[in-house]
Amino acid sequence: MKRLFIFSEESIPGNPQLSSGATTRLTARIAEYLRKNKAIEIVYANIYSEKEHLSFQRNIIKDPQKFISDFHISNGDVGIFIRYNFEESLPVLKEFKSAGGITIAHLSDPHVENPAPEMQSRVMLHTQMLSEAHGIIATSEELRKIGSRYNVRTVHIPDVIDFPSRLSPRSWFQEKYRQHQSILLLSSGYPLHHRSFRRAVENVKKYAEDSQVRIDYHIVTAPVKPTEIATHGDYFQELALLAGHSSLESCFRLYIHAPFRPEVMEWLLELADIYVIPGFSNEFLSDFQQYWFPKKGVIRITQGLAAGIPVLLTREYPESYQSFLHANSAVVSAATVSDGIKDLLAIPAESLLQRITHTQDTLYSQYGVNVIAEAYWEFIKDVYTNERI
Repeated sequence: MKRLFIFSEESIPGNPQLSSGATTRLTARIAEYLRKNKAIEIVYANIYSEKEHLSFQRNIIKDPQKFISDFHISNGDVGIFIRYNFEESLPVLKEFKSAGGITIAHLSDPHVENPAPEMQSRVMLHTQMLSEAHGIIATSEELRKIGSRYNVRTVHIPDVIDFPSRLSPRSWFQEKYRQHQSILLLSSGYPLHHRSFRRAVENVKKYAEDSQVRIDYHIVTAPVKPTEIATHGDYFQELALLAGHSSLESCFRLYIHAPFRPEVMEWLLELADIYVIPGFSNEFLSDFQQYWFPKKGVIRITQGLAAGIPVLLTREYPESYQSFLHANSAVVSAATVSDGIKDLLAIPAESLLQRITHTQDTLYSQYGVNVIAEAYWEFIKDVYTNERI
């Protein structure tokens, strides 16, 4: 059985399934598909940048030859999958190549196109890695164009949906609403101290109390840092009191899940009625809309849609993915969460279910694990048989 070597700075050494990084979890699912269907053994070569794993990282960089021997790379192996946006992997990359492996760079950082001054040195390292790569996998058409400038074989393979298995599409919250059962709202992945969450929580709480609608609001987020507590302590105390005072008799109940865990998210997606994406402040949006926000925003939207539930947005979003939103009729945009719930309740249940089903079918046919895994495999085969290897 041949082996495919995967480099990832996001996964926990020895156990990529425990990582909270979306890229690593998706890579793990792709790897499992390839193992079962293509007889490829997956070997994870992890570089982790968190503080508790710095010694692991330093050991790799300090003695790359030992690292290579530990993973038993040989000319008979399929090669190495490398994410290029981690500069410390460069010395290891060169050693891997000298050991007979191939290099496939995962192009994912648009800052290569027009880097900020503080990014210049990092981009030079990225450029070196790209110029040495035998193949480049880009996650957008724009990035594919950047990769092709290096005269290296480049393919555009979109991000896969961050969900392990397809769930049946559902729109049963309308029936639950009529029967006075609890509606479960779900949000995830955003900094908890941003004003958008405060507004969303306050709005949903007021709507539930005024209309006597039973709402459970689950927020999955990262752990709150001490510096955030120092700056936003009063707000976190308010949230803690609100969550602590929730009772089974309350119309509104708040649940905060931190830190983010994949298994918690998957469990909540199975139960959720509506996936809510609160809007950010304009200042926050202006800082991130060129890179972080559009990409992460689309991933979160597809996560809800892929789980078979409608997605509710509470602001106008950047032009960079307006077309994506308009193409998915199970996405509703409204000024507030309560307005969005009312809009969703006004759509006939059968019509809403058809919208969700159509959107889910489209997503899985374009971005499903099997589709992406096959694309990876074809590209890896193509690169591996290249005369340069």
